[in-house]
Amino acid sequence: MRQVKFGRLFLITLVQNFAVDLLPARSAAIFFYSYFTSGEGLKVSWSLAGYGLTILFDALLMLIILAALFPFAGLLHIQAAGLFPFFILFFAFLLAFFIWTENLLSLFLRILQYLKIKKFGAFFEEIVSYLKKISLADKCNLLLLSLFIRILKYLGLFVLFSAFSGSGWSLGNFAVLTFAIAAAELSALLPVQGLAGFGTWEGAFKLAVTVMALPISDPFAIAFLLHLTTQLWEYSLGIFILTVLMLNRQKKADSFTAKNN
Repeated sequence: MRQVKFGRLFLITLVQNFAVDLLPARSAAIFFYSYFTSGEGLKVSWSLAGYGLTILFDALLMLIILAALFPFAGLLHIQAAGLFPFFILFFAFLLAFFIWTENLLSLFLRILQYLKIKKFGAFFEEIVSYLKKISLADKCNLLLLSLFIRILKYLGLFVLFSAFSGSGWSLGNFAVLTFAIAAAELSALLPVQGLAGFGTWEGAFKLAVTVMALPISDPFAIAFLLHLTTQLWEYSLGIFILTVLMLNRQKKADSFTAKNN
């Protein structure tokens, strides 16, 4: 299997990261990730499988972090107990899919073959062959690395949140912020959203803060400041890296054309 160098993959990840909120349902991020990884010699099916794994990692990590912070988030005053079975089942499903990804997709592939759906069957066969090359140990190592990065991200956002809201540095406030950020990030999956996520991101954040009864004034404005600050950083870095990758790709194309003339 063709391997993409870590440095190149890191740059590609920065580009797809800034594009998460650019278009609804992460469509822009998926396009950029597939476009540049295919330029590194990976099949589109492999690129989509890799991106799918990142979404799986995000969902697992989100549930783990939220479960750890739940007692501190001020949610015990609402009737949330009825949601526990749903979250437990959802987490169990994600964990099973994480461990037995290729086995479950192989089962789905056999179903497609039984139904004689050849076009999608061939596509999923390539995905299964790609995932079989990734060991459970590799996935666990990536999960731990992703957990470390996500915790650093939330700590950085907590510093900004405390500065904008003046709400203090308590563990409870950190828990509330984490739940609010999780709700805001989930809004990127909506089929309809504001340009670059503005509006829907802030609305989800405000809803979460209101439910958890954190006494801050104008949570929508604070969410806007958080979103604007992070977006300015991500877009500046992402567009710069995008320009570098596009120029590098064009240089390779020109070099290939010159060799064949």
